[in-house]
Amino acid sequence: MIDYQNAVLERNLLAARFAQEVMMERGHKDQYALHMAMNPPQVVDPGMRSIPPPKTQQAAPADRRARVGRVRAWLFYSASCPACSLQIAEVKRLLRLYPELDITLLQMDDDPDFLRRLRDVEGLKAGPIPNDQLASYQQRVPLTPTIWVENKRSRETWRLEGVTTVESIERAILEASE
Repeated sequence: MIDYQNAVLERNLLAARFAQEVMMERGHKDQYALHMAMNPPQVVDPGMRSIPPPKTQQAAPADRRARVGRVRAWLFYSASCPACSLQIAEVKRLLRLYPELDITLLQMDDDPDFLRRLRDVEGLKAGPIPNDQLASYQQRVPLTPTIWVENKRSRETWRLEGVTTVESIERAILEASE
């Protein structure tokens, strides 16, 4: 099974390199696609064991929940970005674990229908970035999705780029809350 996975990953690596060359030739500006082409998945170590099934989502322990109040987070996304849709789903899973988490979704492009759906249907705290601030944010957030986690007291910020799992976001939140 691992040999098969390695063969598939090697094939994907070659495809990613080819896609990168084509995108560069055509002057393509899709930041996520360029990021994935530059940072393809790694080949699995032959000694690696199979991944256990995911744990059921239960509320986080009280000590972790208390630490979440010390941070705030932002998810920068684009409505047209497929990876951002995956990240929004992960954020919703995270909010089931930590309903008190202060996280705001900030839209990097202009799609009021998508934004309205996030707010009204999904019940998420979301908004557009004001036009006068958009250029500044685009320089600081070159890739969507990106999550910033900030300690409210020290104002120190952790930055997670690309699709990030609930566990990775939780780890960043716990580190930021210390």
